[in-house]
Amino acid sequence: MSELTEALYLDIQLKSHHFLLVVIYRADNDKEWNIKDKILYENLSNASAHNTMVIVGDFNYRDIVWPLSYNQSLHDSAQLFQKFYFDSALCQLDTEPTRYQSGNIPSLLDLVMTNEEDLISGITNSAPIGKSDHCVIEFQIQYLISSSSAQGLFRHALHKINYEIVNAELKNTLCNHDWSKSVDEQWMALKDEVEIVLDRHAPLNMVKKKEKSK
Repeated sequence: MSELTEALYLDIQLKSHHFLLVVIYRADNDKEWNIKDKILYENLSNASAHNTMVIVGDFNYRDIVWPLSYNQSLHDSAQLFQKFYFDSALCQLDTEPTRYQSGNIPSLLDLVMTNEEDLISGITNSAPIGKSDHCVIEFQIQYLISSSSAQGLFRHALHKINYEIVNAELKNTLCNHDWSKSVDEQWMALKDEVEIVLDRHAPLNMVKKKEKSK
């Protein structure tokens, strides 16, 4: 936990692999933002250069319009965040407002970011808990690791797919797709639908590693 910024870094170990899960709370209108935010984004930049990362939390940037672009005119800390975001090649995956407050326009303040887009899927925003005005955000982290006991990997058995059924399901998905959303939002929605269909029709099989010849 950082003393100057509310940031919790968790190193998640999965056998021989690992990734960093970082949980952030950035206070709004903090008088010391110029010191705290510079340290925060410097630390995150250094960590993202050497690690697979998932960064979640309340960043309190009301003036940022998502999806973020280079040509957005931002000021102060939001400009620091913008530079960090693109320099670290991050993806922000939550596309819906996360904070609803009476009398105010719903805003997307709570972010789910990663430098490995395929690591996260199935993001949902649910009703707040108690008196909070922030949504509960849920998502799945998908990580492919080797099985030490079998010395192999688990992969989808694509040869077992009934492509006629899959094509029919995907065609139905496209017919009911909301094409009014932004390109990024449409891509994330279609990607999630394809993954759901793949999980349903292509079972996971173990692929054993080939032994090296001596």
